[in-house]
Amino acid sequence: MAKSAEVKRQDALRFVQALRLQRSAGESLITADAPWSPTMALLLVSSLPGSCVAAVWEGRRAVAMAQLARQSGRDQWEMMHLVVAGLDSNSALVTRTASERLQMLLDEICRLAVARRITAIIVRVPEQSGLVAPLLRAGLSVTMQEQTYTQSPPLSMSSAEVPGLRLQEKHDAWPLHQLYLQSAPQLVRLTEGRTARDWQLKRSASRSSFHVTRWVVEDEVGLRGWLAEMPGRKSDLRIQIGVAPGERRLASDLLATALERAIERPSVNVWSRVPAYAADVHSAFLDCGFAKTGCDLVMKRSLAIRVRDFAPAQAREDAARSRLATMQSRMRVESVDADAVAVQGLRTSR
Repeated sequence: MAKSAEVKRQDALRFVQALRLQRSAGESLITADAPWSPTMALLLVSSLPGSCVAAVWEGRRAVAMAQLARQSGRDQWEMMHLVVAGLDSNSALVTRTASERLQMLLDEICRLAVARRITAIIVRVPEQSGLVAPLLRAGLSVTMQEQTYTQSPPLSMSSAEVPGLRLQEKHDAWPLHQLYLQSAPQLVRLTEGRTARDWQLKRSASRSSFHVTRWVVEDEVGLRGWLAEMPGRKSDLRIQIGVAPGERRLASDLLATALERAIERPSVNVWSRVPAYAADVHSAFLDCGFAKTGCDLVMKRSLAIRVRDFAPAQAREDAARSRLATMQSRMRVESVDADAVAVQGLRTSR
């Protein structure tokens, strides 16, 4: 009989079984939006803040496992790694057995998420993956499409000078968030749930946030675009570009600036993940000779959380104090009444 549960270091037997599945299953069936080491995440599951690992066992064998991380500043989990016995990343069809294992795993993830007051689960799946249909049946919906562009050495570059380009400063977080709200569709904004905190550059516990270098483009009106560099493993360099609607020329100039900086690194592979709605950025990558190397679907499942679970801590404390004060008042009244009865009885006896 199959069972599902959270993977914990304290349960040594199940932890070893999950680790064995991790080493034998191969590549992840989904796409992570940030660098992620599944082995280290499994070994440090109790130490990583906001992370969670869930698995499905059949007898003494782990047959499915998912690793999740909390998105910075949001009450959402992003699935970073997924393996299911009998499936590989090239599987176009999912067998009934694998589909049942996946369904049980997702049910366990949702149960754990609700218990920890997580409001949604985000999964990035390759567009051609056989997992799309099972995930749709499990209650996830497609909210966005992302195209991956890659260019390998030697890099093609055209020099460009961008007026108003400078490194991001602390006060730029809110204007960057406003620029994001102008360019992203409402469905995307609701799915990602970004706030001004997500645009801050500071060292924190969030995943690789301190590796990001971001430039902004400012004129007399305000911020018109931004460019971010995120060095990855080996010689990979991820760049991300955002511009205001109708700024196709600016997107091309920012990309040329990024390539000019990347050419200083030896044998670097430059890549980017561009959302479908950013038409100007898509055009810039194609014009600079980047090749389309993948397409992912961003899927989301929203979870119903009781409203009272979201009451602020101060409000809960005030309510507790109020109940305590009411109980104490009753006790005082009852004590006074008892004393009055005792005094009246003493007078009567006299």
